[in-house]
Amino acid sequence: MRPYAFAVAAVLLSTLLLLRLLERHGFKGWCAYALTVPLIGWSHLASLCVLAAHLALVVRARRAGDRIAGWAWTAAALIGLCLVLPMALAGSGQSGQIAWNNPTLQDLQTYPEQLFGSWAVAVPVLVLAVVGACLVREYVLPFALWTVLPPLLTFATAAQLHLFLPRYLLFTVPAWVLLAAAALGRAGGRLNGEGPRALRTGGLVLGLVAVAGLTLAAQPGLRTARADIAGEPDFRGAAAYLLAHQKKGDALAYGGQFSERRALDYELRDAATRPKDVLVHRTPQELGSYGAQECPRPASCLATTKRLWLVTTAFGDDPYGDMPRANAKAIRAGFRLADTKALHHVRVLLFTRSAAEHPRDDSAADRAVHAS
Repeated sequence: MRPYAFAVAAVLLSTLLLLRLLERHGFKGWCAYALTVPLIGWSHLASLCVLAAHLALVVRARRAGDRIAGWAWTAAALIGLCLVLPMALAGSGQSGQIAWNNPTLQDLQTYPEQLFGSWAVAVPVLVLAVVGACLVREYVLPFALWTVLPPLLTFATAAQLHLFLPRYLLFTVPAWVLLAAAALGRAGGRLNGEGPRALRTGGLVLGLVAVAGLTLAAQPGLRTARADIAGEPDFRGAAAYLLAHQKKGDALAYGGQFSERRALDYELRDAATRPKDVLVHRTPQELGSYGAQECPRPASCLATTKRLWLVTTAFGDDPYGDMPRANAKAIRAGFRLADTKALHHVRVLLFTRSAAEHPRDDSAADRAVHAS
């Protein structure tokens, strides 16, 4: 499950509590705020950037004469961060899982489009937000630290932390929307002043038109986000085929470069019975990683297997492509191809144990796979 919605919710809850506390202090309120800080960090570490905006709000309150805000916020924030620290330290050992994320300047340039789903939504929201920032000048710094600092900071540290991704920064969207709402609200307020009835209702109409326009502009992006990813293998179909044709005692192996094991684990998560992942030595859960550790002696792991399913995204003449050589060697030596099912960018192959008196004919198996 992706944590981004939880991160947005935690950031909004924490910010709302802080604003209420700066209006009226309370011990219980500060305790509640302290608990929201780890909620932010546990949802996503990048979301902790919002604490810079919170600090700006506290400094503003202190300059206005609030002598409690500074000490109370510092204590609450430190307590909350202490609860996040163990998870952060544990996660640092798995930084290799996101080491692929090395953004370029092109990624920074397309960041607004990726954040809002399309330029058709990003441009009007950003323009309105700039207007709103000019109208709420006393809160410009907190809003800037909430909206601009996170992408710039994560981009600057991307080589070390690899945290610059638009979906990691979705918690900044509410701040942009609040600024845009401030612009529309001020314009609506002016139109709702004294004057003809048509002019007084102008604010409401303006707001409705803005919301409707953004909703329509967002539709293509929403449809794209909900559609299947281009080239995504039909793992759901592969799982359905396995469940429909499996027999008791069947085993399962994987080949390809599309995280087949993780995909099938997800698709088969609710299955009452499923083929055994016979070539796994240590699971991803045991390793604390996305990938599993393969069996060091595949022939021994396959010794009692009579029927073996192979789910692979490798297409071509070789049915064993893109899989560990030791696994492929063990399957070649002990099994013969009995059936194959080709789906969208994924194949499901059934192997049965070779009889001692019937040597393995690899060329015939390859021809069968290629013909399918």
